[in-house]
Amino acid sequence: MRSPQPSSKWRMMKSKKILRSFQVRSKAMKNVHEYEGASGGVLDKAMIKKKMRVLRHLIPGATFLVDLCLLDQTLDYVISLRAQLDVMQKLMKTLNVRRSK
Repeated sequence: MRSPQPSSKWRMMKSKKILRSFQVRSKAMKNVHEYEGASGGVLDKAMIKKKMRVLRHLIPGATFLVDLCLLDQTLDYVISLRAQLDVMQKLMKTLNVRRSK
């Protein structure tokens, strides 16, 4: 037994729906490109690339990391530096207390 074929009216409605979705998407993309042009999106992207390159050189072992991994590694490195700073501050406090006695 064959399944019934969709009616031509149904196919036409489906086609119009698909066409509308493409029109909405293309209009949205056009707006994005206009926004980027107005705000200097190309310059922003170049600046971000430059800053990411600098960050790669600042973070040990991050030379060949992908951007998201680089940001994750940067967070870990900053946390590590903060912990080292806390240890050094406590050490200085301890040494200053001993000197004052």
